Amino acid sequence: PYLMIPPAPPHESTSEAPRVTSARPPVPLEHRGIELTFAETGHHKVFMMAKNNAFIQLDGNRIPTFQLRLCREISFQFRTRLPHGLLVYHSVKDRPEGLDPYALYVIVEKGQLKVVHVFGKHSLSVIVGEGLNRDTWHSVMVRIDVHGARLIAKVDDKTAEASIPGLNESTNYGVTSDLTSVVLIGGLSPEEKLHGVKYIIESFVGCIKDMVLSAGKAASDLLPIKPLIATKHDNVLEGCLNKCRTRENFCFEGSKCINHYNELSCDCFGTSYEGELCDIYTATILTFRGSSYVSYRVYDWKDRVHSSINKIGLHFKTRFDDSALFYASGESPGHHHIAAAITNGSVTVEVDLGGDPVVVRLGKTVNDNHWHNLTLSHHHNNVTVHLDQVARVIQIQNGQPHLYIDPEIYIGGGPDLQQKKGLASHNNFVGSLKYVYFNEISILYELKKGNPKVHYIGSSTPM
Repeated sequence: PYLMIPPAPPHESTSEAPRVTSARPPVPLEHRGIELTFAETGHHKVFMMAKNNAFIQLDGNRIPTFQLRLCREISFQFRTRLPHGLLVYHSVKDRPEGLDPYALYVIVEKGQLKVVHVFGKHSLSVIVGEGLNRDTWHSVMVRIDVHGARLIAKVDDKTAEASIPGLNESTNYGVTSDLTSVVLIGGLSPEEKLHGVKYIIESFVGCIKDMVLSAGKAASDLLPIKPLIATKHDNVLEGCLNKCRTRENFCFEGSKCINHYNELSCDCFGTSYEGELCDIYTATILTFRGSSYVSYRVYDWKDRVHSSINKIGLHFKTRFDDSALFYASGESPGHHHIAAAITNGSVTVEVDLGGDPVVVRLGKTVNDNHWHNLTLSHHHNNVTVHLDQVARVIQIQNGQPHLYIDPEIYIGGGPDLQQKKGLASHNNFVGSLKYVYFNEISILYELKKGNPKVHYIGSSTPM
C-alpha cells in the first residue's frame, strides 16, 4: 500500500521549471521512493513531454515483478490540453511460442480516459471520465486482477470496471513463468513502433508525475516497485514547465496566456485588442445584411470532447429586433444547445444541456443601433448571461454539466434556422458584429486571417 499524493493547485502545478541537473549528484538508488525517476538524476518525479516523439521506457530488468501472471496496477497523474495521447503502454518482450499477443494501452481519447486490453483475438475497452484535456492534474489508477479476470480503471473520483475476455479461469494468461515486460510512458519508442502495435496513438503532450507500478499475487496485496528507474527516455524534460512563466510570453497586458507545452497562445477575450499577442488596438467589424452568416469549426468530429467550462462573447449593433445571434448544439447523448437571438427589443438566450430548457431575456431596446456586449459564461451547472452591465445566472437542474457540441457553431444566423431547436428567431442577423469569441478563439479575427475553420457564407461579400 502507498499514499496517493493529492494534485497540486493549478497555480503551483506548472511552476517547477525543467532545470539542468548535471551539477547536482544523482540521488542514490536506495534513497529513492516508489515514483518513477531518471537514473542519472532522481531529483524529479514529474516529467514533461512536448515533442511528437517523446517517450520514457522501462525494460524488464528494471521492473522484474511486473509480470503478466501477477495482478498489477499502474497509477500516476497527468495534465494536458490535447484530446488524444498515449499515457502508458505495457507489453511483453520476446513473447514465447504459444502465448497470444498481449498489450495494455492507457490513453486519452476525445478527452476521456480509455484503457484497452488486448489478448489474442480478444479486445476490451473501458472508458471513464470526460473533459480531461483542460490542463488540470488528474489522478489515474488502472488495475488488472488476473484471478477475477477484472480490469478496473479510475480517473479522479470516477471508476469503471469490466471483465477481461479471453483469460482462463485457472491459468489466466496461460503463463506460469516470468516474462520480460516493457512499459512505455507518453509515447512509443522506435522499436515498439516497428513491432506492429495495434493502436496508432498520438504522442502525449503535457506532464506526467508520480508514476507507480505495483504487482502481487493478489489484487489486495500489491507491492510497488521501488526504486522505479527509467531504462531510457527521449525528448522528455524533468519538471513541468509553464511557458507562460518564461520570457517567451509576449501576451499583451490584460490578455491571458495559454500554455500548450510545445508553444503558447494569447487569449484576448474581454479586451479591446486583437492579434496573436493581443497587442493590436482594433476590432474586426463584420456587417451582415440578412443573407449571410459565419460558421466556425470548433474541432473535427474525431476530436469532439466534453467541455464543462465555456465562454461565448460578442458585441452587436442593429436596428432590427428579430434575428439570430449565436447557435451551438449537439445531439449526443441527447439534444442540447445554447442559443441567442434578438426578439422584441430584447436578447433571448435559451440553454438546454439535456434536461429542461431555461430561457432568459435581457434588455429592452437592444435594437437602438448602439453597441451591446453579450457574454455567456458556462461553468459546470451554471451559465451566467451578461448583457452590458446586467447579469443573470441560469442554473442547470436536470441535465449534464457539460457541452458536447457538434463541430460547427453559427454566428449571425445559420442554415435551416427554422429547424434550430431553442432559437427564438429564424432570421439571419442584420447589423454589425465585433469581438466575437468562442472560448479563446477570436472568430472574426480568424476569418480576416483566412483560417480555414471559419467561413463566411452569404450572397454578398463581407463588409
